[in-house]
Amino acid sequence: MSDEAAAFDALVEEFFSVWFRYHPDLAAAQGVSGFERLLPAQGDDELAALGAWLESLVVALEELDYPALDPGRQLDLCLMFGAARVEHQELLERDWRRRDPLRFLAVGRIDRLLLDPPPDIGDRLVALLAGVPDYLRLALTRLRTLAELAPPALVDAAVEETERGRCALRELVASPWLRRSGEDLGRIESAAHAACDALATFGGALRAEIAGRAAGRLGCGGRHLRFLLRHRHFMDLEPRRAQADLEAALGRCQDQLAAHCASLGVAPDRIFERLGADAIDSSRRLDRYRAESERLAALVASHQLLSLPAAELRIREPPPCPRPLGLGADDYVADPHAGRGTFFLAPLASGGAGLEPLACVRARCLDRTWTGDHLLAFAAGNRGWRLPRRLSDAASLTGAWRLYVRERLEELGCLEPNDRLLALTHRCAAIQRGLLDLELHLGELTETEAKARLASIRGGGTADLIRLARRPGNALAGVLGWRALNAARERALRAEGFSEAAFHDRLFSAGRVPLSLILAREAESLG
Repeated sequence: MSDEAAAFDALVEEFFSVWFRYHPDLAAAQGVSGFERLLPAQGDDELAALGAWLESLVVALEELDYPALDPGRQLDLCLMFGAARVEHQELLERDWRRRDPLRFLAVGRIDRLLLDPPPDIGDRLVALLAGVPDYLRLALTRLRTLAELAPPALVDAAVEETERGRCALRELVASPWLRRSGEDLGRIESAAHAACDALATFGGALRAEIAGRAAGRLGCGGRHLRFLLRHRHFMDLEPRRAQADLEAALGRCQDQLAAHCASLGVAPDRIFERLGADAIDSSRRLDRYRAESERLAALVASHQLLSLPAAELRIREPPPCPRPLGLGADDYVADPHAGRGTFFLAPLASGGAGLEPLACVRARCLDRTWTGDHLLAFAAGNRGWRLPRRLSDAASLTGAWRLYVRERLEELGCLEPNDRLLALTHRCAAIQRGLLDLELHLGELTETEAKARLASIRGGGTADLIRLARRPGNALAGVLGWRALNAARERALRAEGFSEAAFHDRLFSAGRVPLSLILAREAESLG
C-alpha cells in the first residue's frame, strides 16, 4: 500500500468514527455498532466542533495526491469530500435546530431495532429512551429562540409524529411480543413512560408556542439547490435549465398514458379501479410475492438485462410488534456477513385483511427485489459495502433506475397491460414530483400551492411534501438521472459489441454511487 493510500485510509477511519458520533441514526441504519446509545448532537459546542472538524477534513482531502490513489479510493474520496462540503454548508446556512423539529424525534431509531432485533434489545431500548426527555427539553430551547424560521408544514408534521411516537411506545410496552422476549419489562416501561411524557410536552409546546409563530420557507433557495445538486448528486447544472426538458418529458409520458388508457377502454380517473379488479387476498400474499420475485429473476435472466447477485433473497411479513415509523412501509434489510437480504412486506391498510392489486405486487417486487434494493445491495460485492458508498446519497441512481428499468421492460414487451398502466402512472408522478421539487426550492411555489399540486398527483400528500422539503433536490436528481441514463444507453448502443447486460452491470459495479460519478468515470466503457 502506498503512503498516499495509507493516509487516505486513515482519513476514512477518522471520518466515520467522528461522523457516527454526530449521526448515530446513520450508524444504526447501516448496522454499524458502537453508537447505539447516542442521540444526534444538537449542542452549540458539539456542532461548532463538528464544523471545525469538517473544515480540517476538507483541507486534508484536498491536499491528498488524488492521481496517486487507485480508482476505488478516488471514488471514495469524491463521496467523502461531497458529504463533508454539504454538512459544513448546512451547518453554516441552515441550522436545522431552528428549522426542522422532526430532526429531534430520535425515537424513530427504535423502528430499526424492532425490525431486526439484536440480542441486547432491552439494554438498547432503555439507553435510547432514557435520553429522550433531556434531549427534547434542549430541543425546545432551540426552537423557541427563532420559531419564525420553522416552516409551518414541518411543525405540523412534528406534532403528528410526537403523537404517533407516543402511541407506538405505549403499544410496545403492552405488546405480547415484548413480554415474550424475556426482557426486564419494568425498566423498559419506566423509560418508555418518561419518553412518552417528554413527547407529550414537546408536542404541546410545538402547538402552543411554535406553530403560531412558524413562518419559514419550505424551499431552500435556488443557490443552495444548485450547491446540493453539485456536491450531493454530482450534477453541475443550473437547476432552472432542466425545467423545460422535464415538462416536455412529462407531456410525452402523459400522452403515452392517455393512449394506453384508450387502448384498454379505461378512463384515466378509473385506473386504480381496473387494477383492483385483478387482486390477491391476504391469505396468499406471501406466496404470491415470492412467486413474482422468482418470475422477475427469470425474466431478467432470459432477456440478459443484467447479472443477478448470488445473495439469497428472503421475503417475509414484518415482525409482530409496534414500530414508530415503519407502519405502512416496506423495508429491506441487507446482511452482508450472511450474504442475504430480507424484504419485509408492509402490512395491508386493513391490518392484514383485504385485497392487493397484482400490478402493485409486481411493482413492489421491481423496487425491492432483483431489480431494486436487493440488486443495489449486492451487485457490487464487497466494493458496495465500503462505508463512503453505503452512506452516499444515490438518489440519482436509485430513482433513475426505477424509472429506467420499467421503461426497458415495456420496450421488451415484458409488462402485462395493467403493469404498464401502473408503470406509466408512476413515471408521470415521478416527473411531476421532480418538477415540484425544482419549483418549490427555487421559491416559485408557496406551501399552499405545493400542497395543491401534490393533491393532483396520484398518491401525493403531506408525507410527500415533507420529504421534498427535507431532502431538497432528491426527487429532481432521480428524474434527471433517468434522462441521463437513457442518453448514456443511446450512446452505448452505437458502440461496437454493445452488451446490455454489461452496460447495466457497470452501473452497479461500484455500489450505491451517484449516477453522474458512475457515468463520468465509466464514460469510455459505457460509450
